[in-house]
Amino acid sequence: MKTKTFYAILFAITLGVVYFLLLFSNLQRQLDHDQVVYTNNIRSFFVGKQFVNPHHLHFEPTGFYFHKFLTQNFPDYLGTNLMFHLRIRSLLFAAIGISACFLYLYLLTRKYLVAFIASFAIGFQHGYLSYAAKNDTGIYPASWLFVMLLAGLALYHSRYSIYFSCFAGLVLFAGVMFHEYMVGSCIALFIGLLLPDSIFQLKIPTAFERIKLRESKIEVSLLRRYVSLLFLFLFCFIPTAWVYLWGGRVVWQLEYNEALYSFQNWIFGYLVGSPYGRAITKYIPEYSMRGFTDAFFARTDGIQYNAYTDFQFQLTSFTNRVEVTHTLLPSMILVFLLILIFFFFKLTRFYGRTFFILILHFLFFLFIGIDIEPHYFEFWIIPALLFTVFFALFWNYLAEQAKEYFVLAPIRTLAGVGLFISALLVSVHNYQYELILHSRNFKTEGVYGKIGETPIEYFKSSVNYKYPNDPYKEVDSKLTTTDLH
Repeated sequence: MKTKTFYAILFAITLGVVYFLLLFSNLQRQLDHDQVVYTNNIRSFFVGKQFVNPHHLHFEPTGFYFHKFLTQNFPDYLGTNLMFHLRIRSLLFAAIGISACFLYLYLLTRKYLVAFIASFAIGFQHGYLSYAAKNDTGIYPASWLFVMLLAGLALYHSRYSIYFSCFAGLVLFAGVMFHEYMVGSCIALFIGLLLPDSIFQLKIPTAFERIKLRESKIEVSLLRRYVSLLFLFLFCFIPTAWVYLWGGRVVWQLEYNEALYSFQNWIFGYLVGSPYGRAITKYIPEYSMRGFTDAFFARTDGIQYNAYTDFQFQLTSFTNRVEVTHTLLPSMILVFLLILIFFFFKLTRFYGRTFFILILHFLFFLFIGIDIEPHYFEFWIIPALLFTVFFALFWNYLAEQAKEYFVLAPIRTLAGVGLFISALLVSVHNYQYELILHSRNFKTEGVYGKIGETPIEYFKSSVNYKYPNDPYKEVDSKLTTTDLH
């Protein structure tokens, strides 16, 4: 392993640890209906009744075993509170995602600053930040996406090693377990790796390719490529099929028929067994914009699950920091479209299959965001983070071009400063209106103070907090909150 790559890995791990500690020290206590439902599903394991959700098969089983492990091994340090342990599990994955994001972008650009600013911005996007410590499913596919992208990158640069194909297949399998829509990511990676190098006509290889491939331009033999991708497919498909058969046939004992609770309907519940997955047929642009906006910025009036289409954009005002921050999004969308018009083919030639794979990902998850509950930001988390990745790669492209064309240096600098300021504004905004508010205040949505006849007990354990009844007694006493909080 190259020394620089080794240091980048250490930096990535450090970044993930810092992110974990920051969010852990501000652990959110917001509780909503879905979190309660998932917790009760996990509680069912204690009485020998297993629950497996077809959309994210990992969630309940691994939650039970994770809680059991912490309870048996670290009760004096981490207590025995189930919800507390489940939030730690989410936070661990969020930290893994930030580490993987940094490493992925560093390997593509060989620039610490590019990778750091993009990772920093993604970690503080509202969608990513909101789900980072919730007992909910949104953080797992979003964070694992970068691990899957890393596996695909490493597989290509290992020149299609069959052994690594098996490992990469298991990484993709894990992604499908985190949410079934990650099958789209598997397909995008498979197609991108299947195409021969000559299609992309790389005139300027990425820094990663320069280091790994040096001057070699010899393509891997088609036989080796196809065999390795076959192993990639098998090591993703076979365990996925086995786990689904276990969940549907063994746990739920569902039949292969057209009944309401058939095995087929269980797997494809979004398409045939629920009202979700139908929004594309009655497309409402305002809903998609609302979901995309909330994936970036926390609302100042609290999370609103209803399909409101009110926005805090104010294109003519630059005096209100909140309005300026929200105005960033339509501005960046306009810039994004202009870049696609004028630089699409240049970026495709520059990044090659990497850019192609990311474009496939963006299009697929854009469809998911539009089609499944488009007004709510959970399904817009991945399009939002890919949006940020795109701008980071464009900044790197300008930086590389500036080496050959001096006139581009000022543009590169302006783009970098703009990206940094945008990341800073979004991060400060979401730190104040998401992380701080939901960690300093008790807040429930759709729960109403109790579950059935059991009152809700918030995190007040003396194991978890220095001041059990007032956990933030000495923290941020001057915080100003809105009435709804």
